Amino acid sequence: FFFQAADGIRDQPRSRGLGDVYKRQLVARRTLAVVTIRKIRSGEAFSRDNVATRPVLLERDRDRPVTELSGVLGKIADTSLRSGAIVLAGQVRHPLLVHRDDLGTVRCFSGGVVLKTIGRAEEDGRLGQVIQVCNERAFREIGRRRADRVRTTFSARVSGIRQVVTPLTDQDVMASHRDKEPLKVGG
Repeated sequence: FFFQAADGIRDQPRSRGLGDVYKRQLVARRTLAVVTIRKIRSGEAFSRDNVATRPVLLERDRDRPVTELSGVLGKIADTSLRSGAIVLAGQVRHPLLVHRDDLGTVRCFSGGVVLKTIGRAEEDGRLGQVIQVCNERAFREIGRRRADRVRTTFSARVSGIRQVVTPLTDQDVMASHRDKEPLKVGG
């Protein structure tokens, strides 16, 4: 809300006008949100024993509460939360589904063909995260016979427990290089 005020002196030359005055009004909105039933430590998993859905009043528009239990169950608390706290979207993360050096399933999709092999994770990964994977069944062929194992590493998106998929979408590629050196195109 905005209005102008004067100091009560009506004589124009002697008026000291107070200038622009802003009045703030606290507005809250009622919504359903996930709330902690007891204290949750950072790194602890959300379960039906420690969260519930309840009506709450939100006083800030920037708060993005999780509104459904399915948005937190089985996931991990990114920060410690006191009992009765509203769970915000930024306080929830997926658990690690792939650990460094885990052997897992790699599925490669190309048209209607799906190729399945075994790969070793080069780094930890959460659902949807792009990680580096080493093909454990890659061999170099010399003539018609198999020779030494060849270490081939590629990027893949985590799709489940010890599971990754490739090829990547354009969004996956951009996300994997966000914090790395820019891609070099051409020679």
